[in-house]
Amino acid sequence: TLASGSWDRTVKLWNVATRQTIATLTGHTDHVTSVAFSRDSRILASGSWDRTVKLWNVATRRTIATLTEQKNNVTSVAFSSDGRTLASGSWEEVKLWDVTTRQNIATLTGHTDFVTSVSFSLDETTLASGSRGEVKLWDTNTENNVTRSHTSNVTSVLFSPDGATLASGSGDRTVKLWDVETRRTNATLTGHTSQINSISFSRDGTTLASGSWEEIKLWDVATRQTIATLAGAGSSVSFSPDGTTLASCSGEEIELWDVATRQTNATLTGHTDHVTSVAFSPNGTTLASGSGDRTVRLWDVATRRTIATLTGHTNQINSVSFSPDGTTLASGSWDEIKLWDVATRQSIATFEQVSSSVSFSPDGRTLVSGSWAGIELWDVATRQSIATLTGHTSLVNFVSFSPDGRTLASGADDGTVLLWDISPYATSSSSLTPDFNGDGRVNFPDFLLFAAQFGLRRGEASYDARFDLDGDGTIGFGDFLRFARAFGREGS
Repeated sequence: TLASGSWDRTVKLWNVATRQTIATLTGHTDHVTSVAFSRDSRILASGSWDRTVKLWNVATRRTIATLTEQKNNVTSVAFSSDGRTLASGSWEEVKLWDVTTRQNIATLTGHTDFVTSVSFSLDETTLASGSRGEVKLWDTNTENNVTRSHTSNVTSVLFSPDGATLASGSGDRTVKLWDVETRRTNATLTGHTSQINSISFSRDGTTLASGSWEEIKLWDVATRQTIATLAGAGSSVSFSPDGTTLASCSGEEIELWDVATRQTNATLTGHTDHVTSVAFSPNGTTLASGSGDRTVRLWDVATRRTIATLTGHTNQINSVSFSPDGTTLASGSWDEIKLWDVATRQSIATFEQVSSSVSFSPDGRTLVSGSWAGIELWDVATRQSIATLTGHTSLVNFVSFSPDGRTLASGADDGTVLLWDISPYATSSSSLTPDFNGDGRVNFPDFLLFAAQFGLRRGEASYDARFDLDGDGTIGFGDFLRFARAFGREGS
């Protein structure tokens, strides 16, 4: 059988021996530009200028699925050799689809014109895509340059404490939960009526908070259900380390919520412009906030009072982040990035790059920042840039390390999430100093925290990757030996 697509918006099936038409498949509303059979010839895919891909049952001649997440005319389609994945080319991008679930599982960006042809290698490890003046080869097994799509800008990305799940919030008013290992969507959380601005996992990973312009929602991660809606906007949300308090900001104020009662127990005032970012210190005693008033404030969580106002930025603060040991605070602004000594309240370093988001690696040795220029990795000790990661096509809104420090997630205005393997640049989890309570020494309280995690495996609800010192996915005897060697040392 031969298949052909035409500008008359139809697909025809032909008997090669008799040269006769077997069937005419209708349903597209614009030119059909590409057709491709699966290897077993049971399914036919067709791409069209109507911005859809259709899957047809060849035997029955009926449509079995219409894939509709393309943003522009579809110009090329191709099946992988096992028939489980379909690639479709369009303007500036290639989408990968799971043929069984009909879900978009990846978007490959980087072309600057229509993608006119796509083709898988026989071993399925490489995808070739052609566009005007260039051919790109993609490693389909790596997470670099493979993106997961929302239908609007991605405003926030965050790994769960066990590293098994990635959450992403978007202007499309949804939160998506992704299985990090399979790179597939586990769930799409709906219910917000405006853009999601920020997300935060509780320390045990069982609860997710999402803040939008109109409200804050708490979600049960296991059931994917809303468990509470808090009546207040959330341009930034952050759980305290013990999970009992949620900080959120709206306008010039910061609200502290009692997670158990769902009630506000304090309102922090002092900023003179909108608050953009809030973050708790690792020990939970201090809250940092950044604002459009160009200042960073440190708050005593117990007394609800400002304990310091950090000045020096000349533009809006977009993001604040504590180092894992709590001794350093990073602030990202439209003017530059600053590092602050939390004890002395003094600026100790300035990186001359604008930033929409900053985050420390789990070992505290690397700082990542996002901006229009892409993603920058900084060596905290030397204050030098160690890598620039490019792939997004617009402003990078948020960056987040996995708990083991080996993977970086980034979300951008281009509607995608990128996962990066940063093991060549970042210090591995085996170098972590196990000062789990952030008091500056590895001592008996840290041992008690470690003992409570002993025996847990990655994927279990209570698993915390900070205690998996050798990064093998199980908190066991190897991790205990590393802890024992560090016992008595200073924690930084």
